[in-house]
Amino acid sequence: EIEIVLLPDGTVKSARIVDSARLDQAGEEFFRSMAESAIRAVRRASPLRDLPPEKYEQWREITFRFTPPV
Repeated sequence: EIEIVLLPDGTVKSARIVDSARLDQAGEEFFRSMAESAIRAVRRASPLRDLPPEKYEQWREITFRFTPPV
């Protein structure tokens, strides 16, 4: 999961891995690789478009769940 905070224009202000402690654990190389890739994808998608401005308080903070293929 990645928590992102957006500005009113849809620009990604911040993005962080929810389970950040797992990033530094031994044996979690696949998780780390997928997490870093997901963060890059979120940043590349910025700004998010077609978000209704009148509902900014509802979409200002979003948690994305990325599920890698098995």
